[in-house]
Formats: sequence, structure tokens, C-alpha cells
Amino acid sequence: MNDDSPGEQYRPSSVILVVNPMPRLYIESLASTLLERGNVRVLTFYRSPLFDDALRERLTALGAELTQFTFVGLFDEFVQLRKAAALLKAWLRRPRTTVFHCQPNHFLTNYATFGLSARQKVSVNLMPDGVANFYETNTAPYERAMRIKQLIAPLAGLSFTPYSGDYLALATGGYGEYWYFGDPGLMDSHLRVREFPAPARPASAQAHIDTRTLFLGQPTSGTDLFDDTYHELLSRIIKRYPGAVYKPHPAERFDDARRSFLTSLGFAILETDLPAEWIAADFTRVIGVVSSVLFNVRLLGWSDNVLCIPDTTLLMRLTGRNEAEIATILDGAYRLGINPVPMWR
Repeated sequence: MNDDSPGEQYRPSSVILVVNPMPRLYIESLASTLLERGNVRVLTFYRSPLFDDALRERLTALGAELTQFTFVGLFDEFVQLRKAAALLKAWLRRPRTTVFHCQPNHFLTNYATFGLSARQKVSVNLMPDGVANFYETNTAPYERAMRIKQLIAPLAGLSFTPYSGDYLALATGGYGEYWYFGDPGLMDSHLRVREFPAPARPASAQAHIDTRTLFLGQPTSGTDLFDDTYHELLSRIIKRYPGAVYKPHPAERFDDARRSFLTSLGFAILETDLPAEWIAADFTRVIGVVSSVLFNVRLLGWSDNVLCIPDTTLLMRLTGRNEAEIATILDGAYRLGINPVPMWR
């Protein structure tokens, strides 16, 4: 791709900012759609590479430009953030640029949403982020962190604009569209929506279907209430589905004590770096707390028998969300075809 040629300078350009693992599920499909109308540049910023070698090669073969920033420790994170900021600013200086991201609470995505001096030249679109697109949560738990980011951002060559209200900044972000696959959730009541093709089931999926139940793990909050509630939940799951397989959450505190507890209950443990959504496609039944991974499993369309825990009180303890939020999330889950675990009570 020769960006200095006269023709390339004025082709529409899409910049996709990836700051969490969610977009790796659909990035190839989205990039392929966007490449039909112009250039595509993808910037990832995470503690480890979000796209493996195979996906990176496929994106490059399609014609997308991919740059991944990784870091180890806070100092290196800041160093890499400065480098990522400089590259992003260079990309955004090009005319006819549209930015895509999941949420504006990261240094890079916040800058693209609120901080550009010439916003009329850059439009910003939202893309799927699991359960976040199916209920409206507020920024209260994040507002102190936002004020800290506001102080740090100029040191990295960026600005950070704290905002309040909805976490996705739907009322203040000035977005153009919401691009989605499968179901737009609540977003079609806030933004213009545009559908792109759902991702194809990965070629790495197994040829056979595992008849056991897969339970998708939940990261701990570190409180005794969470641990007691989660242990109670797991005990009930294994009694109802003997021999179930437990897939830990990437952010879960998974130590020898957790392994010992799970095996003593009767769970088989599946530890892998593959996305849980890919793993779920190979099981006849998938169960989890109503979190993004469960919504993703259903939205991708690779799994038909997807179940969630319908107990509002239990879900409030495990997720930290209030009763109204849980009710909205469960309504969205049921509408998608995520069914309650039968006869839970």
C-alpha cells in the first residue's frame, strides 16, 4: 500500500482501534467489509498480541495494515503508549478518515472520540463489545480513573476527556454509526446502525462435537462474598451437569487452590489461550454468567444451546451490577436465544 501516491491520499480510510480482546472475533470480517470502500489500518494496544500470527497474516493478505503494541509493566506501557499515540495521530491527519472502536474509556479511543482539534475531518463509529451493547451502564465506577487519565494523557502526547452518564458516551461522543453483526442490542435506539457479515466459524474448530457441558468461568472480584457465591454456583452447576468442563476466564485468578476446588467438585478443566467463543462452538451445551462471552457465543451463531444463570440476586453479587441493569441484560439475553438454566430454583 503506497500511501504517498495521489490516489491513495484521497481514498477513504478506516482506522480500527483495538484495546481489548473482543474485536479479534470479528476483525477479519469487519476489515474485509471496510476494505471494499478504502484503506484499513488496525492498531492494537494490549499487554499481549491480540491477533495471533495466522490472523495477522490473513489481515495482511486482505490488504489491511496492522500494528500491534504490547508492553510489560507500567513504565513500558507508558513508553508504548507514546509510540502508539504518535502513529495514531499520523493516521488521523489523513483526509476522509473514519475511526472504529468499542468504547472511549481508553487513552487512544478517548482521544479519537473527544480530543481531535479538527473533528470535522474525522468521524467515529462504534463496533460490538459484547454485553456492553445490550444495557446502559453509567460511568460512576470509572470517573476517578478518568480524572487520573486526564493528568497522564498529555505526557503521552494525547488528551483525555472525562465524561459522565453512559459508559459508551452515547450522548456525548458524537458518533456516526454503530456497526454490528447478529443483533444491534440497544444501539439502534441511539445511533444509525450498519450490519456487516457475521464471522465464519474458525477452521480450527474440531470436527466432532463434545457432548459434555461447557461452563465459562468468571473473573473474581477478590471479595469473600464473591467467592462464597461463586462456589455455591459451581456446586449447583456440577450437580445438575455431572462431568462438566470448566474453561477459566483469561482474567480469572486461576491458581492451584482453584484447580483443586474444581477437580474436587468433579469438573474437567480446559486451560487454553484460544478464545472461549471458539471453544464453545465444539460443545453441545454452553453455560455461563450473563457476561460478554455468553452474548458473543450466541451472536456468533456457532452455538445453539446457550444457557445463563437466571438468579438476579446471585448475578448482582457476581457482577457488581444493580438490579435494573441485571434485568435489562437478562431481557437482552432471552431475546437473543440465551435461555435460563432449566428449573434453576
